[in-house]
Amino acid sequence: MNTKQQGIDDWGTIFRDLAALIDRAPSPPRRPAGEWTRKDQAEAHAIAVAWGWLIRVKRTAEAVIELEKSGYGNEAAPLARSVVEHAIRLPWAADKGRQEFVEILVRMRSWSLQNTLKAAEAGWPLTDDQRNQIKDLQDEAGEDFKQLDRFMQLAAVVVDDPEQFAGLYQIWLAETQESHPSLQSSANYRQQSKDGLTWSLSTSPRPGTRRYDVLMPSLLWIGLRGYARIADLTDHFEMGLNQLGQRMEDLGVARKRAT
Repeated sequence: MNTKQQGIDDWGTIFRDLAALIDRAPSPPRRPAGEWTRKDQAEAHAIAVAWGWLIRVKRTAEAVIELEKSGYGNEAAPLARSVVEHAIRLPWAADKGRQEFVEILVRMRSWSLQNTLKAAEAGWPLTDDQRNQIKDLQDEAGEDFKQLDRFMQLAAVVVDDPEQFAGLYQIWLAETQESHPSLQSSANYRQQSKDGLTWSLSTSPRPGTRRYDVLMPSLLWIGLRGYARIADLTDHFEMGLNQLGQRMEDLGVARKRAT
């Protein structure tokens, strides 16, 4: 019996209940065997990719929560950033359509591999076999979907649907500042004196205002809802997601009243 059933609820319980929903997920509806078109192959691939993204969200969120509990919340920013980005991409993929989002990913891979080839030209040598493997992967990119290249950039995803993604994008931008070498990534380990002449340096960060224990369940809920749509499992997950969404809303309201 979980703590919710005993009349007590918290964000950790909600996360565990979301994880249990995922662990008990049924297989997506089977597709009939036969001669598959490129569209058929992409649509089957889409469900597998979406499942991988969902599990990436779940496991990475678990790692972020454990790091925060252990006093490493600041250092968890790169992982949290990854969770946010995957949580954005799952409902985006559901909105875009199975074939379209897979074709975009194949083109993204081709673009990324082209950067690898450019690096090789600048002095990072590749073997002939490596070059041939890269070329084979790049050849999989469909020119018919070139007009969707703008969605390689997360900003374009947000611009396409700001009502759904703008808030998440703000969180992603904040985590980006903490993830890459920047003034912000250094800020919590140093403190300037009031006269501005000296700095106090610390081996541990100042306490932050992050609440990954709150953010991670919310992102996992968003990700699971997106996966359910892609995999045609909305009917299976709808009741559980609605109940968990209400519980998160209730906790959020209680938290606001407490502060």
